[in-house]
Amino acid sequence: MKKAFLISSIVLLISTLSLKAQIFYLEITPDVESEMSPIIGSMDNIFPLDFTFDGLEEYNFKWEDLGSEWFMHFTSSNPNNLIALDGTTVNIYNGRFVKMLSFGDPINNSLTWGTSDPDPYIGESTMNTNFLDQGDQYIGVKFLKNNNTHYGYVLVNFQSTTPTNKVDSRKLIIKAFAFNNTPNAQISAGQTSSSSVDESVEVNFEVYPNPTQDMITIQTNSDEVIAYAIYNTFGQKVNQGVINNNVISMKELEAGIYFIKLMNPKTQNIETFKVVKL
Repeated sequence: MKKAFLISSIVLLISTLSLKAQIFYLEITPDVESEMSPIIGSMDNIFPLDFTFDGLEEYNFKWEDLGSEWFMHFTSSNPNNLIALDGTTVNIYNGRFVKMLSFGDPINNSLTWGTSDPDPYIGESTMNTNFLDQGDQYIGVKFLKNNNTHYGYVLVNFQSTTPTNKVDSRKLIIKAFAFNNTPNAQISAGQTSSSSVDESVEVNFEVYPNPTQDMITIQTNSDEVIAYAIYNTFGQKVNQGVINNNVISMKELEAGIYFIKLMNPKTQNIETFKVVKL
């Protein structure tokens, strides 16, 4: 990836910075995409993640594709920049796995934090494809800023692709990152604003129509960004995003019962609504 592209991406990223109370949320516009395949072989320094805006990256990505084996890594620039790991499991090369976090999961000191050499994997072919084809998911991070500990996340989508040359490959999409500027304070995966803003106003949700055939309306008295996730009765996440124009589309979902989780922008609590799709 050319440095000019990285610089232009960072400029766009900064232009979409949201500083609401203590949550620093950065949407990467447009998304950064990197496609791995055995034809290319390997790539590092895919996109620098500079949480502290001091010109020094805290995290990055790299991949290796050897044809029969492939590895997608999430990297940290120094030992103080830790990654939420999936326990102590290692692969045959002694590398550890990044824990896959879903929308609303708490990111705090209760997670398993660390790094490894080789750098931790968000997917690899020998043991655990991990994030691959799981939709939008979150990576938890823990780093030092002015000698204080801060928690944050990176939103990614790691997916299988079949390019025009018909060689199987995988695409990493980097969408956003955020952190809590209050030292030692947790952040929830997908959280974009802080609960410290005018909590005297209670946030209310009204979900209708229910049952519905295609769209549901989320009526709320808040002007904050509302994040949502939809789960089926097996607990599988089937869709997620942020609410636009007060509506969520369910057109692509099969008929059945679903649970819609909405993140309250004031309290950061998750509120769940049962919806029937006809």
